[in-house]
Amino acid sequence: MQIDILGDQPLFRQGVANMLLTISPLFQVVQGKTSIQSEKCIAPRTLICCEHKVEQAQLHSALQCYPNYDQIVLFTAHLGKAQRRLLAHSVDLILPLSITVEDAAYFIQILLQEGDSGVGVKALHDDKICSQFLPDLNDLTPAERSVMSRLSQGLSNADIAESLTLQVNTVKYQLASARQKLRARNRTEAATLFSSMLLTH
Repeated sequence: MQIDILGDQPLFRQGVANMLLTISPLFQVVQGKTSIQSEKCIAPRTLICCEHKVEQAQLHSALQCYPNYDQIVLFTAHLGKAQRRLLAHSVDLILPLSITVEDAAYFIQILLQEGDSGVGVKALHDDKICSQFLPDLNDLTPAERSVMSRLSQGLSNADIAESLTLQVNTVKYQLASARQKLRARNRTEAATLFSSMLLTH
């Protein structure tokens, strides 16, 4: 079996490669940042993509460039819940970059050696795994983004409500919902996190 490992995380790529060889020394592991140059392809063939942040369009484009894979595994840090569900139709397994080697080995071994197509769904609903994905702006509704944008500018709940023509209780509800999705302990932390995410989005 040939396993191609791509992505902008060289240390993580090497860690995954080492992990795969402990699973089976018979794996042919090939690494590259953006493409795989391999004269001889061995079937079955697996693609493992390790990217800090993956845009949905970018991933779909990459998948079209590499159509001849039997399994596709994605390791990433930022990926919203809605995006994970959408990509689950084209990617066999989605895991966070912060996952332990043991957990990664568990899921990949099931996928590669046992051919369990349901392992991706299992990982997608595993609270321990999903909690390691970093919060993503795509998890917030447009209304939540609006109130968070004003909160990050230092506005009070009353000021936010007035600027958006909303009831104060509605603002409180949306802020609470956004804070929960961002996994922030308080409104100050939520505002700081939201502002930093805007810079990297």
